[in-house]
Amino acid sequence: MPHVLDPKAVKDALSALLNDVVECEWVDEELQLDTPFTLQDGHLFRAYLTPSSTSGGFTATDGGYAMSQVELFVRSPAAQRERREELKRIANRLHMNWDGEFSYTEQDLESAVRRVAVLARAVDMSLSLLHARARRSQVPFRKQLSLGFRQAGLTVQPGARIVTSGESSVTVDYEVRRNGTRAAVELLTAQTVSGAFISVDHIIGNFHTLARGAYPGLLFAVYGEDSPGGNPQIRQRFKDASPDRAELLSQEDAVSEIVERLHARVPAR
Repeated sequence: MPHVLDPKAVKDALSALLNDVVECEWVDEELQLDTPFTLQDGHLFRAYLTPSSTSGGFTATDGGYAMSQVELFVRSPAAQRERREELKRIANRLHMNWDGEFSYTEQDLESAVRRVAVLARAVDMSLSLLHARARRSQVPFRKQLSLGFRQAGLTVQPGARIVTSGESSVTVDYEVRRNGTRAAVELLTAQTVSGAFISVDHIIGNFHTLARGAYPGLLFAVYGEDSPGGNPQIRQRFKDASPDRAELLSQEDAVSEIVERLHARVPAR
């Protein structure tokens, strides 16, 4: 005999399940609400409710969770600023506020609770941005950087052989040009700290050859997201031993920083 589905029984079963998931308690003068909404990172979404001191209604926030994920997975200040702007656009699209956290205020408690689902959506959209960026970062470092230069309007010469006034020559990973100004760009692609020390010493040697030979362009070394080039010891070695106008940049900052320097025609110091 087939089973008969009782709508009330199904509703009761679902309500019991949700009742087990939903938790609500006061924590540091905020009502902490554990919701049944699952984010794409596997966490159940947690919202925070407080009585609004200005409007007399109720304010809900994500407690800064979206921003905490940006700070965890995005390392460079420039990239963090860009992600903050993206989160602000998400807030505007969903008619929320953004000030380091997603938030909204409603005049009655029922409306405030109903919009928690939209708050969860805002956080999930933020995680989608981070995951999309992570997938793009899997594009080979050299190809990604070269594409970034070209999209920024620079003329790019890979494997450029530069002959200096002293008749010495150096081959660099890229020479980029814009409006009569140019820059030599070397890539620090080693995947180990010991390899990064060898690579950075080679780059320093090339930059000194260019500097002694009166190369008129700027000098940049760029390390990839997965490279130990950001290691403080590597950065200190580069700072101590390279010519004064040479600069070590992260992959996240490289294109915007180099384009800005070329546009301003101001050598790095």
